[in-house]
Amino acid sequence: MEKIFLSHTSFDKPIVRKFKKLLEEEGFDVWLDEDSILIGDSILKSIERGLLMTDYVLLFISKKALKSSWVEKEITAALTLEIEKKDNLILPIVIDEIELPLFLKDKKYIKFNKNYKSCINEIISVIERNKKRLESSKIVSISTELTLTFDKSGHKTTYLKNQVLKCVRGEYNFHTDGIIVDGKIENIEITKAKIVSVDVVDDKRTLIKSQFNKPLLKNETIERQVKCHLIDCFPEPEEYWFIQKWHQSKKMKIIFDFSVNKKPETIDIFENEGTFERIITQEKKVTKKDNRIIYQFDIKATKYATRYVIRWNW
Repeated sequence: MEKIFLSHTSFDKPIVRKFKKLLEEEGFDVWLDEDSILIGDSILKSIERGLLMTDYVLLFISKKALKSSWVEKEITAALTLEIEKKDNLILPIVIDEIELPLFLKDKKYIKFNKNYKSCINEIISVIERNKKRLESSKIVSISTELTLTFDKSGHKTTYLKNQVLKCVRGEYNFHTDGIIVDGKIENIEITKAKIVSVDVVDDKRTLIKSQFNKPLLKNETIERQVKCHLIDCFPEPEEYWFIQKWHQSKKMKIIFDFSVNKKPETIDIFENEGTFERIITQEKKVTKKDNRIIYQFDIKATKYATRYVIRWNW
């Protein structure tokens, strides 16, 4: 079921809690700070993870909310994700008699009139319409193999993605690859296509738009490769690599290739269900070869919107 992040100020908490209860009764996976951030957790990192894992941000707008620095940060992050996904992520709910800020004026909003059920039905209607639109996507990923080869320092990485895409309707000409990492991305090469643009939408997200050498027609497939170098990507003691919606991928293989002189203490992949994560251990294979240690994860996506996170520490 879809994941919904509740962005609000603490002054509006009673209303937000009621929405959370009703949304969960409808089967949605709801992220609320007081339930999702545990004692000792970094608040900023927890919010960032919550936003990265969400399908929608339910933004409760009030006079107090527009003065909240936390709400401002969440709105900025959500707007960035909208640009990256080219999709409507923010669903505003206006709970005061106020004028919408300029950056939200082009969005249709829900006016809260204390009729919770009516608002919930409207939210469900929007999500169902978006779901039908997503299901009509022109392209699906049949398989993806991602290999990350680290140098001896652990801070220079070769990123190599081999992928099979299939056009399921119409004609498909442009494709966007998203890479979420710290650090710089250099020397980008894409087979059977030319690079149109490379945009850094925030400090960690790089979007690479490319145009195929010839349009992909219905039922045609293409084998493509994306190769680049990542510089100073993992400076923190604990690292996270988020893999988001895989566009109906049938399978995905992820390979981490480390020097034995610089290998992580632990590395695992988790299937994420909002605030809960299930570790996937049976798909992990570990081999050693020529002073290298290789971790391989073979994953079969079980649901359309399943999300995964790779987590390790040095």
